[in-house]
Amino acid sequence: MKKVFFGSAMLAVLLLAGCEKEQSQLTLDGMAGVAKVQGKVTYDAGFMVENGAVVMNPVAVKGGVDVVLEIAYSEYSTGAEGKKQYTTKTAEDGTYQFEIPVGLKAINATVEVLPFEAAYGTLVDGYEAANVIVIEKAMFNQSSTKNVSLENAKVRTADLTVVTTSKFDYASLSKGKKVKIEGNVFVQSEDWLDKETITKTQVNKSLDAKVGQNVTVLLAVENVTVSDAPMFIYSFQTVASDNTTKSYAFEVPVPDAWNLADGDVSFACTIEDFYVEAENETLGYKHLYFDIDGDKGKTQYLAGVWSLAASPSATPSVLNTEVPLQMPSMKLLFEPRQDQAIYGVNKKDKGDMTGNYVSNNVYGWTLPSLD
Repeated sequence: MKKVFFGSAMLAVLLLAGCEKEQSQLTLDGMAGVAKVQGKVTYDAGFMVENGAVVMNPVAVKGGVDVVLEIAYSEYSTGAEGKKQYTTKTAEDGTYQFEIPVGLKAINATVEVLPFEAAYGTLVDGYEAANVIVIEKAMFNQSSTKNVSLENAKVRTADLTVVTTSKFDYASLSKGKKVKIEGNVFVQSEDWLDKETITKTQVNKSLDAKVGQNVTVLLAVENVTVSDAPMFIYSFQTVASDNTTKSYAFEVPVPDAWNLADGDVSFACTIEDFYVEAENETLGYKHLYFDIDGDKGKTQYLAGVWSLAASPSATPSVLNTEVPLQMPSMKLLFEPRQDQAIYGVNKKDKGDMTGNYVSNNVYGWTLPSLD
C-alpha cells in the first residue's frame, strides 16, 4: 500500500521524554537572558480565483495555528535528559513569536507547525474560474522543521511553509460510485472505581469511551492492483455517539473503473495527532483524582496530545454500495503535556500538607515532580 499521508512525524515532538526536577528547575529558573524567535506560517492554497482569473499556488497565511519550539535539556546542562517544549498560536496575519530563557552560551532549538485545516482549491478541467473547486477542510500536514540558534538579546527568524496531501482528483470521480462506511472511535479515559463511594483507596480506573464531536478522520482510497493509480484522500468529522450509533458514517466516492467485486479497492483510516488545551472540555482529557483535604472526588482537564494507536484498513465489496462497510475501531491515546500539574500524579500536596491529592495513575504517566 502506498504511504502518502499518514507520516505526521512533526507531532512526535509533543510526546516529551521525562526529566528530573533538578534538571529543569535549576537550569531554567536561573536563566537571566532572553532570546526571541519569530516568523510567519504560510501555506499553498492550490488554486484561487482573483478578479475572475485563476491563480495557481497562491501563498496564504493562517491564524490560530499551533507552533512548537523544542529544546533538549542537554543544551542547558550536559548530560541532562528530556526536552522542553513551548507552544504558541499564530496571529491573524500568520505571525508568531517566542521569548525563550537563555544563559551566556548559544543553544540550539527546533521550530515546527502542527497540522491544521484550511481551504484548498483544485481544478476539474482547464484554467477557468468555473473549474476551480474548493476543498473547505483540507488537511495541511507537511512542513519542514527549522533549526535555530538562540542567544541572549538576539532575534531569530523561522518562517514555516505548509502543504496539503488532500489533493482530490475531482475529474476522475465525477462518475464515481459511492461506497458506504461506518465505524467507531474510542478514547483513553478514566472513570471512578465506585461512583457511589469515592474514597482515597477507590479513585479511578481506565476506560475506553466513545470520542466526542469534531475529530477529523482521514480516509485513503486506493486501487491495490494498479501501481500508478491515484490515491484519493477524504476527511470527515466524528459525531457524538452512544452504544446504538457509530462515531462516523460516510459515503466514499470510488471511480467506476475500479472493481469492487475482485477486492481491488482498499480503504485505510487515520487520525492525525492533535493538541488540546486544558480548557477544552469537548476534546480535552478528563483526569479524576481524590482531594483528601476536601474528602471528595474531583475532575481536572489536562492539556496534551491525542494520537492514534493504530490505523485500520478494510476491503470494500459491491455489497457496501448498499450496506455500510464496518471499519475496524480506532483508539486515541493521550500523552499529557509534561510541564503541567496533574493532581495525584506529579502534584500530590498543596504545599501546606502532605499527600492531599490521590490518583491511581492508571496509564502510568511519568512526569517531573512538582511537589
